[in-house]
Amino acid sequence: VVYKAAEIMDLVTISNNFPELKEDEIHRENVISTIETIFHNDYEIILIEGNEGIGRTTLVAQFARKYPNNALSLFIQPTSLYLYDPDFLIFDLCNQVSWAAQQKVIHNLEEANIINLRNIIFKLTRIAKANREKYYFIIDGLDEIPDDNNRCRETILDLLPFGVSNFCFLLTGNFNSTLGLHFEKIRKNKLTKQLPLSGFTLDETITYLKDMGLIHVQPRRSTRLVGVFQVLWQA
Repeated sequence: VVYKAAEIMDLVTISNNFPELKEDEIHRENVISTIETIFHNDYEIILIEGNEGIGRTTLVAQFARKYPNNALSLFIQPTSLYLYDPDFLIFDLCNQVSWAAQQKVIHNLEEANIINLRNIIFKLTRIAKANREKYYFIIDGLDEIPDDNNRCRETILDLLPFGVSNFCFLLTGNFNSTLGLHFEKIRKNKLTKQLPLSGFTLDETITYLKDMGLIHVQPRRSTRLVGVFQVLWQA
């Protein structure tokens, strides 16, 4: 992994496959606020559900950008087996945990292994406890891994330190296809919340259409256009 000299080093920069910020992206502050409230109420796992294209990946990326030093993320892309290969993801997660715990980037692939990952997570656990701060593990795309590679999905879930104090988990996808049987292993003493992602609110829709130059001075036509877009986003 090559980092530009002028880049500000944080977990967003270090994360592989982190989504690029879109020019017309609408910030879902109301949903992010809901997520923060749920975690504040001692829930450990939040599962963002919703139809394909509703904006789950964009949402969790926005959450990660809000906490660039505390949100570790894996954005899984099912287009290539290489991109969701456990070894590739172990390197990505190990690198991020290493930066969060000791401001160190891992360059040697031999250092990125499960044993080293667990050791660095233990260091991060002590830091989180000492500083009384939360760390968020964001996993996007688990439900998009093909069913014939279900074992790969289980391996990725096994990497996550469920049950550790001050660690929270934000996942995307359908409940059964994302957690599945693994949920039976982690549900004891762990509060899990399913959060269906809806379409844009009225204010978000208006902002989106204004940015696209589709809302002008004619209020009736603008109101109809806003209504049409809200229906489409809810579909």
